Amino acid sequence: MKIALVDDEQACIDEMCRLCVNFGQSNGYPIKIVPFDSGEAFLAAFDNGDFDLVFMDIYMKGMNGIAAALEMRQSLCS
Repeated sequence: MKIALVDDEQACIDEMCRLCVNFGQSNGYPIKIVPFDSGEAFLAAFDNGDFDLVFMDIYMKGMNGIAAALEMRQSLCS
């Protein structure tokens, strides 16, 4: 399972990474975590269907999570 973690706070990325890895280990899922520190960085790396799961902070500096999610959705629908 490939998971994108999008947050501008490293402590939040670290905690979410720990939780996801623990979940994967407990349930027998191989987990690959890809962290991003901004919505812009995530969108630059996003390719349709590239991630199985995306956790995105709503409140970030620069592009907020809502705007990034809308752009991600638009790219999936086009």
